[in-house]
Amino acid sequence: MNPASQQFFLEEGYSGTIELLPIILERWYDMPFVTLKYYDENIFYDLSYALKRALASLGYLPLEEYVLHREFLEPFNESILKDGVVIQINVRVSLDNSLIDFWTLTNDEKVLYSLPIEHLNLENLSTLLAELLRRSGYDSSFGLLTFETPESTENVTKELLRGLPDTFFIGKDRQPKIISGYGLPFFKSDKVDYIGGLVTYSGEFYELTTEKTHDNILESVYGFPVFKTSTRQLYIDRVTEGRKVVWQNVRLLGIWDGIVLFADGSISDTSLSWRMKVSQTPVDFLVYDGVLVIVDVASNFYAFDLKTRRLLYNDHVPDFRRLRVTDSGVVLETESKALLFDKSFKNKSVLTPAELTKSASYIFYSPVYPSVMGVVKTKIGYFFQDIFVGTEIFLFFVKSNKIYLLTDVGTWIYDLGNQ
Repeated sequence: MNPASQQFFLEEGYSGTIELLPIILERWYDMPFVTLKYYDENIFYDLSYALKRALASLGYLPLEEYVLHREFLEPFNESILKDGVVIQINVRVSLDNSLIDFWTLTNDEKVLYSLPIEHLNLENLSTLLAELLRRSGYDSSFGLLTFETPESTENVTKELLRGLPDTFFIGKDRQPKIISGYGLPFFKSDKVDYIGGLVTYSGEFYELTTEKTHDNILESVYGFPVFKTSTRQLYIDRVTEGRKVVWQNVRLLGIWDGIVLFADGSISDTSLSWRMKVSQTPVDFLVYDGVLVIVDVASNFYAFDLKTRRLLYNDHVPDFRRLRVTDSGVVLETESKALLFDKSFKNKSVLTPAELTKSASYIFYSPVYPSVMGVVKTKIGYFFQDIFVGTEIFLFFVKSNKIYLLTDVGTWIYDLGNQ
């Protein structure tokens, strides 16, 4: 690494495996480059990531026109970048968000392909881009994948993660991390930390390749007998006290600083020594300053004091959207308004439109509950803001106001205030 680049990282406070950066980038820069030009004001996070990962799977290094991360490119002569670009792919989403156009201009000839939004996934996108490049005079014979009849889109998604060069990531802790099969050369975040494995509630660590990962993690995370069904739902196994069956086949939703919430609307702690019914099946929930807040399937809104086990507030919210937290209290958003409750839940105020949650920058998404995680599901996978976190979420827990999100990529950690 040259002195200028070293100086940059020293000033920024980075440490660790910085010396691996040139090695990782060299693998990427052995690929031919494709620049991406967007004809939209807002770049959709899911489309941007999917394009870059699909191109990488075909053997091309994707570069977005509006950002080059020049601080990472110091080890390489800029002429290498210029000479390495073989083609530009232009991207535009239709005004009604129903169609995505991709086109190239080669020798004054325009090659155009369109993809309906509802068909957006990595398999279709990779196939379309491969054909677009072929028609433009380039192919993916040097690429990392060949497409045969896939068993499912999920299998194709996992295949696209194989064989890619590693990704260099610097998170909030400012420590360089290596992510295998992520599909990007590098990225930074001042909001999220990453661990290349699965971390449990009790602090144990498991490699993603561990054969008994799920069983070991679930037992360690929750500290009591659990099992996982084929639909990836977690249940309390049979627990007895003498001849009395205390727990049996009760589905888990999550654990939040020692409080365990179940799909039947009951709560306990990790000792399972008590159980209290607080609602019908929860849709959304969070714990804030010792208060459990729940919105259930019947659109009932409850706030329970966990220490006194007393109901502080309840209401009916038929047009519920999401829950979130602020420094001032808990916000309940509906389709028509947002209410801010103070910590006692005795006072509430209506927020202005400017204080409402802004629309997310995704082509297609659905919320993932609890919404306080700030995670959405798209046709490409799961995202936290502009960060792709994986194609599968194993589980999550909250500890000391930090969310631990365990996915097939690893463990993502971020503060509740960063949603």
